Amino acid sequence: LGRPGQYIGKVNWNDLRHPPGEFGDDKPNTIEAFATMADMAKRKDYIEQVTGASPMFLQYITPHKKLLMRLDKGITPDQAAEYKRALESL
Repeated sequence: LGRPGQYIGKVNWNDLRHPPGEFGDDKPNTIEAFATMADMAKRKDYIEQVTGASPMFLQYITPHKKLLMRLDKGITPDQAAEYKRALESL
């Protein structure tokens, strides 16, 4: 937090419709805020590169303005769409 090019704010939460994440993470969902769109895009590309190599780490990743939402893979596609609509309403 606060390092050059990294997120400047972050919130984590658990969707109570699902048990904790696969690795016992009790707040597997996150929204990261960035100072610039370029910083957000760089982070998105990095996460997709790292998680794309292993299904164990897959997430729903949704960019919006200077925000990057990352949802646990246990969320259903319909639930991910609900979160996406809420994020895009900001």
